[in-house]
This record gives sequence, C-alpha cells and structure tokens, in this order.
Amino acid sequence: MPTKTSHIQIEAEPSPLSRDIHLLGDLLGETLRAQEGDALFKAEETVRALAKARRSDQANAADLLIAQIARYDAPTLNRIALAFTAYFDLINLAEEQHRVRVLRDRERATDPQAGEESIAKAFEEFRAQNISRERVAALLERLRVELVFTAHPTEARRRSLLSKLARMAQVLYELDRPDLLPRERDEWLQHLRAEIHSHWLTERARTTRPEVTDEVRTGLFFLDTILWEVVPRLYNDLRRALQTHYSELDPPKQFIRFGSWIGGDRDGNPFVTAEVTAESLRLNRGLAVEKYRDAIKKLERELSISEYHAPISNELRVSLKNDFVSASKHLDYLQKRYPGEPYRLKLAALAEQLDETTQDPVKARLLGQTNAPLPKLKNARQLSDALDVMAASLRADRGGLIADDDLRALQEQVAVFGLHSARLDIRQESSRLISDVDAILYAHHINPHFAKMSRPDQADHLTYLLEQPPRALREGGAYSVETNETIALFQVLKRAYENYGAEPLGVFVISMAQSASDVLAVLLLAHWAGIADKLDIVPLFEQMDALEQSAAILDTLFTNPAYKKHLTARGMQQQVMVGYSDSNKESGLVAANWALYQAKTSLAELCRARGVTLTLFHGRGGSVARGGGPPSRAILAEPPGTVDGRFRITEQGEVLAARYGNPHLAHRHLEQIVYAVLRASLLPDESPMQEESLRDAWRALMEELSEAGLRAYRSLVYETPRFVEFWEQATPIHEIEQLRIGSRPARRKDTPSVQTLRAIPWVFSWMQSRFNLPGWYGLGSALDLVATDEAKVAMLRAMTREWQFFNTMLQNVQNALGKADMGIAAQYALLVEDENLRAEIFGNIRAEFERTRDWILRLTEQNEILDNEPVLQRAIRLRNPYVDPLNFIQIEVLKRLRGLPEDATEARQELMDAMVVTINGIAAGLRNTG
Repeated sequence: MPTKTSHIQIEAEPSPLSRDIHLLGDLLGETLRAQEGDALFKAEETVRALAKARRSDQANAADLLIAQIARYDAPTLNRIALAFTAYFDLINLAEEQHRVRVLRDRERATDPQAGEESIAKAFEEFRAQNISRERVAALLERLRVELVFTAHPTEARRRSLLSKLARMAQVLYELDRPDLLPRERDEWLQHLRAEIHSHWLTERARTTRPEVTDEVRTGLFFLDTILWEVVPRLYNDLRRALQTHYSELDPPKQFIRFGSWIGGDRDGNPFVTAEVTAESLRLNRGLAVEKYRDAIKKLERELSISEYHAPISNELRVSLKNDFVSASKHLDYLQKRYPGEPYRLKLAALAEQLDETTQDPVKARLLGQTNAPLPKLKNARQLSDALDVMAASLRADRGGLIADDDLRALQEQVAVFGLHSARLDIRQESSRLISDVDAILYAHHINPHFAKMSRPDQADHLTYLLEQPPRALREGGAYSVETNETIALFQVLKRAYENYGAEPLGVFVISMAQSASDVLAVLLLAHWAGIADKLDIVPLFEQMDALEQSAAILDTLFTNPAYKKHLTARGMQQQVMVGYSDSNKESGLVAANWALYQAKTSLAELCRARGVTLTLFHGRGGSVARGGGPPSRAILAEPPGTVDGRFRITEQGEVLAARYGNPHLAHRHLEQIVYAVLRASLLPDESPMQEESLRDAWRALMEELSEAGLRAYRSLVYETPRFVEFWEQATPIHEIEQLRIGSRPARRKDTPSVQTLRAIPWVFSWMQSRFNLPGWYGLGSALDLVATDEAKVAMLRAMTREWQFFNTMLQNVQNALGKADMGIAAQYALLVEDENLRAEIFGNIRAEFERTRDWILRLTEQNEILDNEPVLQRAIRLRNPYVDPLNFIQIEVLKRLRGLPEDATEARQELMDAMVVTINGIAAGLRNTG
C-alpha cells in the first residue's frame, strides 16, 4: 500500500488494470497514514517486504518474517492484517473492472459475430448443425434455468461493506470514460477517497452472530441491486439471437428464475424456525412489491399516451372500468387530472394496489395470527395479466415500440421474480423427519415402533397411512419442541399455498436421503397438512451409498401407489438433488466425481424409461472440493442426456459477491450458464464416448481410478491414527467454528469428528492453511495405479483430450493445486505438537501433492501448473506475496491463542478479532472460502 508504487505492476507501459491497482494502492496508502499514522504504515510495509523476500528465496527471509510478526501485539497484528485484507478488497474490484473492460472490448471487436459462450453463440451453433426450428422451439418450451442462493457460514462481508464496494466499482467504471472532464475526474476521485476511508473505518465482521433474517437481506441485496436490471438484458440477448437465426421463434415467457434456501434451510440450523420462514417469505415478497411499485410509478410518469391519438383495446377499457368501480379519492383525482390518458390511469391503479399490498400482514397471516382480508393483488399473475393487456393494446395501434421498451422489461421482471423475488426452498435432514413422524405416530397410538422398523417396512406403513384420510395436526400438541416445530412449518406452508398460491415456494429438499421412506415421510406430513398435491419433494443424495442406490430408491418410489398418485398430481415431474460436498468429504475427489457422474446417468435413464421428466438439482459450492469451478464448463461436462433444457444449481453465499456484485459480470455469468444449458441440451456429443467399446473401456478405467482414489483418501482421513489431531492443530478449524459469521452451527452434532463436521468448514480450514487438500488429494495415487501400463497411460491421455468430464476434473484439480502452497502449509504443520505425527502425516500429504502435480503436468503436457490458464497463473503468482503475510499472521495468532490460559478472556478476544481479519483476508486474496 505505498503511496507511490503499485505493488503488482510489472508492465513497462502500465495497462488499465495496473493503473487501477496503482491508484487504489496509493489511495489505500494515504488512508492508512491518515487514519492510523506512519507507524502502522511502516509496519505493514516491513511485513510486505519480508514476505516478498521470502518468495524470492532470500536467505533467512522466512525466519525474519516470523520474528518480525512475533514482535507485534494483537491490536497491531489486527490492523496490519486489515491493511492487507482491505488491499485485496480493492484489488478484486480492479480485477473485476478489468474483466468488464475485456468483455466489452471483445464484444466490440467481434460484433456482429456472436461472442464465445454467449446465448447468440448457442443458436449460431444450432444453425451450423442444421438443428431444425421444431427442435429449437421444443427446447425453448422446456428451458428452465434456476439459480438458488444459499447462506454461507464463511462469507463474512456485511451488506454495508458490499454497498461500499459496489459504489467504488461504479467509480472505477466512470473513470474509464474517455470523455471525462478533469473536473469530473477530480470529483470521482474524491468520492473514491471518501469510500476507501469509510471502508477502512467500517467493522468488517459482525459483533454478534448474524440472525437468519440478516442473511436473507444479504441474499436479497444482489437481487435488488444487480439482478433485477440484468434479467431484461438476458431476454434481449435471447430475442436478438432468435431474430438472427430462428426469426419465426419468440423467447419463452420464463426461462430463468431464482430460488433461495436462506430462511428455509433448517438442516442442522435450530435458528431457522417456522416463524423465521414466515418472515423470510415476507421479506422476499416485500422486495418484489417495492421494486414493482417504483417501476410502475416511473412508467406512470412516462406513458402519457392519449387515447385520442392511439385508441385503446376493449380489454384495457374493461380492465380500467373494473379498477374504478370502487376507486379511491386519489384515483378519482387522477381520472379528472388526466382525462384521456388510459395507460397512466391503469398504472396508477396498479400502483395503488401495490401500495395496499405493502400493508398485507404476510408474516402474521402465515403464522395464523390474523384473518385480515387479502389485498386485491395476491399474486404475480394478476400483475402480469394487467401488463399484458396494456402491452397488447399499445401494439394494436402504433405503440409497439413503446410496448417493447420499459414496459416489456417490467413484464420480464414480473415473469422471473413474481411477487416473491426468489422461490423459497425448505430443507431438513432425513433422520429428523423420520423422528418427527415417529413422534406423531407414537403420540396418536398409531405405531409405537416406527423408528425401529426396517426401511422397507417403514415405507409400507407410510404407504398405508397415505391411503387414509388426512389427520389434522396442530402445533402445541403433546410432542417435543422439535416435532412441534415441524408441524408449525407445514402449517406455514399450507397457509402460503392457500393465500398466495404456489409462487413463493420452491421445493422441499431432504438432505442425507437414503431410502424411499425418507421421501414418503415428507409426503405423509404434506398429506396431513393438505398440501401433498402441491409440494415438490426432492431427495438429496450426497453420500456414496445413497448416490449408488439413488436410481433404485427413485424406482421404488415410482412404483409405489401413493407416490405415483403424488407424481401424477405434480405433472409427472421429479427433481433430484445431488450433493458434491459431503460425497467429497466422505470419499475424496476422484471417487465422488465418478459416483456423481454414474448416479446422474442412472437417474436420467430411469426417468426416461418411466416417462418422468427429471430435473437435476446440483448442490455445488464455490471451491473445487465442493463441485466448484466455472459453471459453464461443469454443465458441458455433465453426462449426455442429463440436462435436456432443465438445470437447477445452488449459488453459495461465498460466490454471490464475485458472481453478482457487478451487473456486467452477473450478466456474463448468467449468459454463460444459459449458453451451456442450451448447448448441452441439443448439440450432439461428438467425443469418442459415443463409441460403445471405447465408452466401456474409459468407464472401466475410471472405475479403477475411483476405487484407488477412494482407498488413498480414506487411508489418510479415516484410517490414519490421530489424523483428526493433526488436522485440528495444523488448521484453524476450531477458530473457524467460533466465528460470528453465519447463523448455522459448523457441526450437525457436537461430536468432534470429520463425519459430524459440515463440508463447508472442512474445506475452509484446509483452504485457509493452504493445503487445499480436499480439492486434489487421492488423484495422484489413483493415477499411479496405471503408471507402468503404457496402454492405460495412452488411454488417460485420450480421455484428457476428448472426454469433457475427465478433462474438467483434471482442470479443477489443477486450479486447486495452483491455490495450494506446500511451503505455507509446512508452516501450519509446525503447529502440530507431536513431531512424529507431524512428519508422518505432512510427509504423506506433500508426497501426494507432488504425485498429483506431476500427473497433471504429464497428462496436460505442461511444464508448470496452470500454464494453460496463464491469466489465473499470473494472478496467483502476483497475489501470493500479499496473501503470505496474512497466513504468517494467522499462524502467530494461532500460537498465542492456543497458549492462553482459560481465564484470559480479554486477550483471547483481541486475538480472535485478529483471527477474523486474517480469515477474511486470506479468503479475499485466494478468492476462495469453503
């Protein structure tokens, strides 16, 4: 953060990115001196210089860095770490702005040709492959892409910081304008200085653990500030692409939408109650109503079209007549003030209905605490119909261009966001649901032994109960607190359906699903609540056994008479979720990837055979170990026939800011996803995997690799004596569990083990300590299995070149290796007290790292990791000298924390405050959390 030198500028002639980094580094340096004084600035510079010297292999630099950091007290370490963390916040902004710059330059250079991985490119490829109009029309009819936001226990940035960063991004965008006057540049720079000062003085981490509703508002932040305006751009992209290549086709009314788990995901989170779910539905609805009210009032000012110049349709005339049957004084006033301006009057009526809707006691209604009359505007269809009538009237008489402007954008927003912003999913763990059903059956003397029955017997008994009339359940009965809570939840869902329809709600996800009885248990609870024909029930298969049995479990359901009745009511559509996180934690990257591939293939084949429309819901995280990586690449690597126009995926809280914090990058992210879904659905797989003999050979080899990878991973993680002790001492896992970042506890149960820990903190702890172990461990040993068989090595090379699934897995592992650093990891390993334990386990980890790295280089024909991704490679190299100080500070903080006596409360809090900053900074520097 020097005031005169850019840290990562290496070009002789500064690029726009270097100029932005130079500017932001200078301004941060000014801020440090102004706010903290020269002493802190010099301390930060000393640490930075020593870290760079260590990276340059200067003698004793590491020892000098460790000694220097050890001299500072906890508050000083906190502020030094904050300086590096703030630096990464700003540098990330600069890189994002540069991505926007590059995207615009590319589009300018290729116009009128379609850009790579754009929606237009998909249709250009369809036309080049002579895909018929009928096939494209059928794909558009079934096209459904849904992004589901989740909260994330390692995403610590508050909305106040996100807002500041968004404003700074806008300043960088404005500073790029070629027509900027010197006076205007000075004004924008002054804004930027003020924002950086404010950013520095804002508390990064919450002083208390956030409530679930805080997380709901953070998720809504991105819908409100970014996505609401991006969606019409996507529709325009699709419309232009069709006009160019399939001019007789129109975009579907809805092809993309958003969901949320925030406020509905109660798996292991006791803070997500029925009341919280009701409040979340209220907040989601409140944002939509507010956005439409603002948009309609804006249109009301603009659509001053006189019916004397453009006569209106009979439909609009009838609609207006209905609006003014019991008009308010305000509408009467407007009718007199704007005679002959029907569009303005119609919009005023809609605005008044939306005003009334803001007064709707949604939460109290969902909790059964009020019988107040519903507002006139209950659902999005009413609003959509009104806008459709207006648009049709305009198009009927010389107003087509007007209808195709802001009014059409509003129609598209209503189609996507409805009156709910994002559809709220519910999630609960299977064992909890079985326990609740058992408690109810016991309390009503129906079956005192349900929980002890075998899974098939449970399914039979549940089927019998589903054939009986519904049993009315009310919360407050003679059940446990947990069971009463589940009953209360289903009552909230019932009232939501009764009052607002299906629109606000998504699906019911059963985590850790292992049998048909898990699904039938939820169906029974829905049956008792009277919503069995309305609720989509989604098993989440995330453990190896469950993935392997997933198709068999689904087939059992499809042949079950009670479930067949439910499936028919739901239009013969079934959604299945597959989990990437827990499968990796349980079995390692190689085995998990292969199990997922096989499960998806089997599920798709089964559903085709049974006449059921399948939507796969992908529970991917941000990191490689949790199914992360570029989404478009992942979609194109899906097994053939498993996408077919329908794609649902989680967008974890950790990636929301990176993907949706900038409107240009949000648009690019979404267009890449839509492109990949279109392409994967219609273009043939031209790889040799289409040849049966080769497919069988490749799959057989992949099976061998999976088994070997599984053995290597489980040998380390589950079978090495005292591995948990090593992990707990060599990573900041215990400190992560104590953070006030997310509302959800880090463990499903209090038992200290790998099994009970959630996948997110498991991955996060390894990422923070730079091992990044879940993203690569086991692949090297798996590949070593065939090292001496030249025929199999040749086959591996062919698989790397020609099988998208295998190539993508290797590329993701390479990215994980690139962000790992065994030199830094070795420093964390020194925290392990037992030297023999340290030497044994770290020695194994380092050896596997080298094996995996060597195989990646061999199969991809590179000299160094990420040679084929030079932008990422360079970014990691330039960032490492600035991430390293944060790691060394974190290690020093860990040493001090672990050496404190139990009663050193004040000292512990100071160190934990510093720990939070280092965790945020490392995550920002690596652009990865858990």
